[in-house]
Amino acid sequence: MIRRPCPAANQQRNDAIQKRAFGGTSPLAILKPYLLADIGEGIVECQIISWFVKPGDHVQQFERICEAQSDKASVEITSPFDGVVHKLHYDVDDMAKVGSPLIEIDVDETADLDTTSDMERSYSEQEVSQPLDSKNSCPPVDNITSNTTSLVSATIDQSRSLEAKGSHGMLPSVRLMLKRHNLDMAKITPTGKGGRLLKEDIQKHIAAVHPPKAGHVYEDQSPRQTDRQDERKKLSPSQLQMFKSMTRASGIPHLYYTHMVDVTEITSLRNNYKNEPPWENIAKEGPEHHKRLKALPIILKVLSQAFLKFPNMNANLNVESPAAQPELTWMASHNFGIAIDTPSGLLVPVIKNVEKHSILSLADEIDRLSTLARNSKLTPDDFQGASFVVSNIGSLGGHTVGPVILPPMAGILAIGKSERVPSVWVDAAGNEHIRVREKVSFNWSADHRVMDGATVARCAKLVTSYLEDISAFGLTLR
Repeated sequence: MIRRPCPAANQQRNDAIQKRAFGGTSPLAILKPYLLADIGEGIVECQIISWFVKPGDHVQQFERICEAQSDKASVEITSPFDGVVHKLHYDVDDMAKVGSPLIEIDVDETADLDTTSDMERSYSEQEVSQPLDSKNSCPPVDNITSNTTSLVSATIDQSRSLEAKGSHGMLPSVRLMLKRHNLDMAKITPTGKGGRLLKEDIQKHIAAVHPPKAGHVYEDQSPRQTDRQDERKKLSPSQLQMFKSMTRASGIPHLYYTHMVDVTEITSLRNNYKNEPPWENIAKEGPEHHKRLKALPIILKVLSQAFLKFPNMNANLNVESPAAQPELTWMASHNFGIAIDTPSGLLVPVIKNVEKHSILSLADEIDRLSTLARNSKLTPDDFQGASFVVSNIGSLGGHTVGPVILPPMAGILAIGKSERVPSVWVDAAGNEHIRVREKVSFNWSADHRVMDGATVARCAKLVTSYLEDISAFGLTLR
């Protein structure tokens, strides 16, 4: 007696395998490197801030794999494939080069390989032991068809079961949260549309299973003074960018000019607008914006109007090399950078085309950029094209400061803290009176290579006249 496979059975077995899980891909796993793409204009490297995965983790397409920060912005990089993490090419705080491999992922081109092995074994068991001349050497075709039908039915049932449990349409971030907390999805009640599991469902489940201990006292884990030692730290991307910019700025001869501005009328306007929005009945934007109107958007609009008469203030100085002829470019658009203090350092995103904005739309844009900056969501485009910079340093305190120009710009303005001070006022009869006024210091820096003190003083005087008579300023707008 000789054991041999049945040719007809082999053929039908292969046909059935091709039908499994509704696909006919050969069982191959491919190792795919993911190259770090260019995340912004001129960016050649970025720092790895954190990894969300490690070798051996299963990842899905569009699932977060790491956070990287260039010298201008922070971005989250997602996986382009479904598969298993094979290798991370960089550690946290390493500088990754654009175009180099960032991560390697084993991409499984098939469905479950174990299913294939089990099915092939089931067919092998059907090989018969008969004489070579036996006419009944092939097993009945009905057996193979029945096995294949059972496998497909099981696949469909499993898919329906997962959908019933809320996995259908589940976001990658939700899957990641389940994996991080090692939770069983079947034990969590989904509340999303169509039975979808939400992040809030997982958070409620965690809070119910692991409630905070009442009366728990946290011990101070901070190091003692005697335990402190010197520590060498690499510059963060934002610090490195500031280092480069300030090194370039050190060669600029700065002209400093400081003066006081009476902003009492602006404060009165803001208070009136907060209590009774003047355009509530004729403009949709009125009631939506009046609660957050601040002085900065008014100041930006005033600067833009003044720079129409002093274009040197809204200019870029091009000095390509010491031997080249320097050129001063009057910028057609008023693109004002606003300095924002964030947990990761000082950032200067740019408001484009201030001259085309209303004061209310400028308030919107300041809010938008400030929120993105503090959440590390600014894009490289948000930093491009500045023609002038305004720093509201007074929001943190202090009155007088010497701001440093960011090349290739020719000027910068730092606004000090507002303060109510006694002021002498002369009436029409020439009598002097003391009254309380709200004043703030304006601190200008200009590139003395292209601007003299008289130009800066005249520009500052015009800005002061606009701000101190804000009602009349509205008449100058086009």
